[in-house]
Parts: sequence; C-alpha cells; structure tokens
Amino acid sequence: MCWTANLIALSAMAPLAQRWCNALLSEQASFQRERSLVNRVAQAHLPWQWTIDTFPFDRQSGVNKAQILGLADLEFVRRADNMVLIGGTGTGKTGIALGLLRQACINGWRGAFTVRRRCSMSCMPRWQIAPQPSCSRRLHVCSRFALTSWVT
Repeated sequence: MCWTANLIALSAMAPLAQRWCNALLSEQASFQRERSLVNRVAQAHLPWQWTIDTFPFDRQSGVNKAQILGLADLEFVRRADNMVLIGGTGTGKTGIALGLLRQACINGWRGAFTVRRRCSMSCMPRWQIAPQPSCSRRLHVCSRFALTSWVT
C-alpha cells in the first residue's frame, strides 16, 4: 500500500521534473550560444565596435545607405561571392566592412580583420607571392568571411 502511494506521488511530480530539466537545458543552450557569439567576435579582431546600425550614413554622403543595408543580409557570404569596397580616404570603407564582419559574426559566421601591412611585414617577404603558413593559417580559420585592410 505504501509503495503504491509513493508511485502515485512520484508520477504527479514527473511533469514538474520535466519542466525543470527543460528549463535547465534551455538555459544551458542559451549560455552556449551567447558564449559562441562572444568568442566569434573576439576572434574576428575587430579594431572598432562598428555595426551597420551605428555607421554614420549622414556624414558619408557618397555611401548609398539602402545598398549597404541590403548587403547586411549577408547573401553574398552565403553565395561565397567576393566584395570590394572602393573609395578615397575617409569615405567609410573600413567602417562598412567592419559592420558587415560584425553582422556576419552575429549570424554565426567566423571571420577575421587583418591589416595587410602587418601581415605582409611579419610573414611575407616582398619577393614572395604566397603568405607563409603563420599568416595563412589565421586567414584559413575564417570559414567564409575575411576582411583585409590594405595599408601602404
């Protein structure tokens, strides 16, 4: 008789235990997603905290806001297309690229920002066309999105 009463009491508590386990697993999954995002952004080596939303479109008259916001859907990354931003000094090329890179990191892509001069001085002599493994290894980790700022 006592055993049957315990079984009935345990079966009544089962939904509570299941809800508790689901909540715990949900919280753990959320923590892992957040941690993964923080790590992707940190590994991208972004020099500034630019986002597409904080880009000063009002101060960059030559930048087409609608076109840049269209790029923020990252369809070009999914298609593995290349993109080149061309413009004079101070026109917002790096800011747009950093905003797109951050957007890619937020959406689950891995990427990296490098300054070409720093990379070439550390691992590529002037006569050599291909970078040394120390440089290419860092860029190879970036599955889809690599941003290089060319500085002369």
